Amino acid sequence: MQPRIVPTGQHISNLNDHKNIVSNSARRLEVLRNCINCIFENKISDARKTFPAVLRALKSKQARLALCNELSQHVIGNKAMLEHQQFDLVVRLMNCALQDDSSMDEHGVAAALLPLATAFCRKLCTGVIQFAYTCIQEHAVWQNQQFWEAAFYLDVQKDIKALYLPRLDSISPRLGTDHILATPTSPRDSKDFAWQNRRSVISRVQEPSALEIAAEQMRLWSSVDSEKQKELITSEESTLYSQAIHYANRMVSLLIPLDIGNRLHKQDHSLDEERASNSIANRYVV
Repeated sequence: MQPRIVPTGQHISNLNDHKNIVSNSARRLEVLRNCINCIFENKISDARKTFPAVLRALKSKQARLALCNELSQHVIGNKAMLEHQQFDLVVRLMNCALQDDSSMDEHGVAAALLPLATAFCRKLCTGVIQFAYTCIQEHAVWQNQQFWEAAFYLDVQKDIKALYLPRLDSISPRLGTDHILATPTSPRDSKDFAWQNRRSVISRVQEPSALEIAAEQMRLWSSVDSEKQKELITSEESTLYSQAIHYANRMVSLLIPLDIGNRLHKQDHSLDEERASNSIANRYVV
């Protein structure tokens, strides 16, 4: 029997998206985009004028995802050094987006903010740099082990796809040539789709999922020579180990506060006071 690939369903974040973004939402996203541009152009006074409206807009899932997209466009390389006022506004936006999201991160907002939290930074003094992750540690999502597992495997899948897609395109073109109707996958895509392409439907190539790539690789595995198999196995293991180290560093950054010593001291002090009060109370119990 010839193996067949079962198509994947919709992502949970798209299950309730039955309509395109209406004009009111599109205007709010445009305000958000302009505000972020003002922040990074160091037009702080202009950014503060629309900042309250942007914070209100972040109540919606589309706005939170749009925020992640816009912020990521201002990161060049691994680090984005900001001025103090820029840093404060960016951190406040990130905190607001995380506050309005759930600890399960169904929409991928926290996962999208992870690389940004270790990229945005400011210089406090000579040799001292503060990163954004030090200001967003209080959110419940970081304490959720399921979130870390899902984010880790998502990044592993992205790396695996990058490893196999060029090879599969040349060996098995059928995986990369299926066309689907264009549907918005992000707030910006939704806006463009709704207002620029209302009268036309554009076909685009659907990128295969990691499961589809794995299924195709299993189908082709017997035809791959042993040396190539060893090379692919080594590349996969290297990808997995590098992401494991990467996520270990991220977990340390977001789960261990910089003032852990002071916090432990305060906890011990409060416990000592509680023991002392209990001891005093017990003396007078007849």
